[in-house]
Amino acid sequence: ELGDERVELRVTEKADAVRVHIPWRRRDRMPQKKAVLLVDAKTGKTIRNIARVTIKRAYGELVFQPETVQGSYYLYFLPYKADTVPWAYSIPYLSPKVTADPAWIARHHLTKGTFDRKAWRALPPAKVAEIQARRSDFNSFDPMEVVATEEETRNLLASHPGRTYLTFPEERQFPIRMTEDLPLRWIERGPTTGFRGVAQRGEFYAFQVGVYACRVAIPKLSVEYEDLKASPGGRISRSSMRCINLGGRDWAGRPVTRTFSVAQGAVGTLWFGIQVPNDASAGRCRGTLVLQPEGAEETRIALSLEVTRQVLEDGGDNDLWRQARLRWLDSTLAVDDEVTKPFTPLN
Repeated sequence: ELGDERVELRVTEKADAVRVHIPWRRRDRMPQKKAVLLVDAKTGKTIRNIARVTIKRAYGELVFQPETVQGSYYLYFLPYKADTVPWAYSIPYLSPKVTADPAWIARHHLTKGTFDRKAWRALPPAKVAEIQARRSDFNSFDPMEVVATEEETRNLLASHPGRTYLTFPEERQFPIRMTEDLPLRWIERGPTTGFRGVAQRGEFYAFQVGVYACRVAIPKLSVEYEDLKASPGGRISRSSMRCINLGGRDWAGRPVTRTFSVAQGAVGTLWFGIQVPNDASAGRCRGTLVLQPEGAEETRIALSLEVTRQVLEDGGDNDLWRQARLRWLDSTLAVDDEVTKPFTPLN
């Protein structure tokens, strides 16, 4: 019931009240409508004297009364009702409640009518030690759900005035999760038109290209491929590449095509797969993807794939992080009435 996300705070100075600034960069739209719970790491007790000074998506500012000094505190900022399934479509997060002693609030001028920013800055600071997630690989917001601020996004656009959309090739380990915000990772790295990866022979190598329709909507987009060429003489044919978003096979094994569109100001994700042949030449091979949005300029994505000598017999299916099972979306296995290998008919 405490939630899957928390911030570890550390207090080193004894005081009746300490302040803290938390740069949590949250993707949820209404953080001010969600509760925060502060727990003393040593005693497990919930701290009741706590005041929410500022709660925004980019950061939070709090004042609280520490009980253990020196000590650590855990701030849970997405607590939900204990009797709900945490992976439900709509999670009923707890609403804010005032638990602080009115006398403590008044003593530190934390009410709306008496709040004093100068007095707040004069309070001893607590330190943000770490932002943590339960089962970190599954629940962590880092790095793809750590949002960029509005100012950072505006600055990014200002630095690319001639582009109607921006591209962000991304590794398969970091699936693009947000469609309405940019991750801080993209601000720090900037848009690019190149991608480098390492694949094994026999692997279905998956990667992404994020398309940020920053200035115009993209009603439709097509992709052209070039062979990946190695030196000397090796190549991976363009026929080994595909974009899962643009087509494939339906449940009955029939070919289908799909339209990829992105609303203005939104982010769309193109998932690509390259089936590396078992006999592919080891070494680096290079080629190009050409993105052709309707009504906008084309973008050429330079691909560079380092092929190792090891053969991946299962194509990468057993390693979930490789995202190789995306190719199963187009599988025709068991479409007909024949028994699927290696199974045998029952007599």
